[in-house]
Amino acid sequence: MGWITDLLKEIPSAARYKAELEKLESEYSILKSENTVLQSKLQAAEEEIGTLEQKLSDRHNQDLPEIEVQMLTFIADTADCTTDDLAAHLEVSPQKILRHKDRLVELHYLDYGLTAMDEEYYQLTPEGRKLLDDKGLL
Repeated sequence: MGWITDLLKEIPSAARYKAELEKLESEYSILKSENTVLQSKLQAAEEEIGTLEQKLSDRHNQDLPEIEVQMLTFIADTADCTTDDLAAHLEVSPQKILRHKDRLVELHYLDYGLTAMDEEYYQLTPEGRKLLDDKGLL
């Protein structure tokens, strides 16, 4: 407060102003402390975001097993592609298709739904289309 306090001592009605000034100084101190805490939390959050983005980037830069690339390519070319369609085309068991489907869904390359007959059908996500396009398979 310094010079303001000295000035207020000279003014008889300044007691009220001094109290308000002290209150404002106290609030400022609290806000400054909160700001420091929030800045620290923001920095930690930004670091975590960077780490997660790197993990996601690393995950997407992995080479997929050939069967998964074949699955994505077949799905891109086949409307309402089902587990049985994929299994027959790739000559593997439906269980193997389901295992790889789970991984492709986790990587956000593939999405699925259920037909009226409760059979899963597959479709590429935008990320899946981009992957195939980047590999020159679309």
